[in-house]
Amino acid sequence: MNTHNTRPVQKEQIRPTNGQGAPKCNCNADAKELTVRKDGPNKGRAFYRCGNNDNCNFFAWKDEYV
Repeated sequence: MNTHNTRPVQKEQIRPTNGQGAPKCNCNADAKELTVRKDGPNKGRAFYRCGNNDNCNFFAWKDEYV
């Protein structure tokens, strides 16, 4: 069982873009990798967001991205 709060990820939205496996967001821009800084169970956890000023609201946890 996953102890992290999760948000459903639509697999068809995630497309690899480079050798590191960083995804493209729904805008077809390179997603940006960020880290949760807020205190709580996800603090320190990496995630991807839309690389186009959050235009498409793309979100994916890095550790769940395959």
